[in-house]
Amino acid sequence: MVSEQVAYITNVSPFGLGVQLDQPIMVGATVTVYAADSAFVGSVVYCRKEADGYAAGLALHCETDQANKLLKEARRRAAKV
Repeated sequence: MVSEQVAYITNVSPFGLGVQLDQPIMVGATVTVYAADSAFVGSVVYCRKEADGYAAGLALHCETDQANKLLKEARRRAAKV
């Protein structure tokens, strides 16, 4: 099954990404996160209910240094708007 939803990146760690979602996502699922002009593939390692939605952790299948650079670029672009 393929589904799509908006996810907000809340943090980048040495292990992957933290994201905030409106709907839960299955632990173990392989997901693609699009940020800036890039896509990151990872696996869901946890998903928990929070007051304002769901928090999920993704183990990336790429270098997190790349994710950090792209996240900084996305924030820079957003600040200019």
